[in-house]
Amino acid sequence: MAASEILGLTPKAAPPTPMAQLKASKRGPNPSNTFSTNRGSGLSTLVPSVPFAKRRKLKRRSVPWVWRYFHSSARTDHIRLCHWVKAADDPARDYPFAKFNKEVNMVKYTEEEYEKHLKDEKWTKEETDQLFDLCRSFELRFVVIADRFEGNKSLEELKERFYSVSRTLLTVREEKSAFVSREVATAPVVKVAGITGGVEPDLDWKQHLEMFIYDKERDLKRKKQLEGIISRNYQQVREEEHLMAEFKRIESRHKTNCLQRKRVLKMANDVLSSRPLVITKPKTTTPKPNKKRKRDDKDNRGNKGGNYLASTRFPGGGAKTSQRVSAAFDELRVPDTTMTTARVSKVLGELRSEVSVLLELHEQLMNAEHEANLLRLLVQKSPEDDPSSSSSSSSS
Repeated sequence: MAASEILGLTPKAAPPTPMAQLKASKRGPNPSNTFSTNRGSGLSTLVPSVPFAKRRKLKRRSVPWVWRYFHSSARTDHIRLCHWVKAADDPARDYPFAKFNKEVNMVKYTEEEYEKHLKDEKWTKEETDQLFDLCRSFELRFVVIADRFEGNKSLEELKERFYSVSRTLLTVREEKSAFVSREVATAPVVKVAGITGGVEPDLDWKQHLEMFIYDKERDLKRKKQLEGIISRNYQQVREEEHLMAEFKRIESRHKTNCLQRKRVLKMANDVLSSRPLVITKPKTTTPKPNKKRKRDDKDNRGNKGGNYLASTRFPGGGAKTSQRVSAAFDELRVPDTTMTTARVSKVLGELRSEVSVLLELHEQLMNAEHEANLLRLLVQKSPEDDPSSSSSSSSS
């Protein structure tokens, strides 16, 4: 501390201030440091410096729109409608949405064709004409057609009449065109008026016949089943779900049993094929073999592998099958300790194989009896006159 400060004397002139300090003092507070100080301890955040958005300058002129009449090829009533379009568009251009107006390609019959091939006792010509006019107007939406039809015909009867008439016309016209082509064989292309009316001549007529197939009885049965399904109560729905789950379980168990049955049959065939056939032969005197030659054969026999467990020669099945076979041996009073000679081991292995096959067959029999009893109970619970049961059986 200076002596002037101790004595309380003021200096005559302030010391010169550097230019850099003056510039620094004129600056305002740093917002980042201020924000960091207010937050407390921590790193200071950086404030992004984003420039103001510049106003976009539109250099091109706006496109003018006009209110103009337009023509649609999808309409035949010549009505005049207007819409907003660009002034540069062609006024004679067709309405762009007219291409989405798809009409149903239907057959048209003549008076002669109706009199010869399309007469029906249940239908008059006026009713048939009305049906085809409605089909053409409402594009084969038969629910709307049945609502607009003036008469006491059901929806299924309207469908049956339409498809039968169309199928008959296609068949008759194909026969006529085949007859004309045979008569005029020299002409490359023959088109007879009234024969291909309403049907595209380049398509195959068999494809058209497949399109006009309708089974009235099947449709009625299907609707009856749907009505039965819709009219079910909660208890019937739960019962059907239980039956379907039981059916899936039985089907899965049946597939497993088929695989097990194949395995058991294979094991049985292996056991039967391993037993030699006993054939009695007449006694014959054979010379005694030379002991020296037998000793040489023993020496030249060769080694056929190392040590192995005798259980590897028995048919497999896992630990569960082995326990069942051991229990069966206890029931048959087969001794546990035997003289392990070659003959005893062979007979014991054959017995073990036969017992394992017998146990597998017994298990298959028990499963089959259980499934048969379960199916009998399911048949007794679902009577034939119940619509819900018939629908569930048809769906399964």
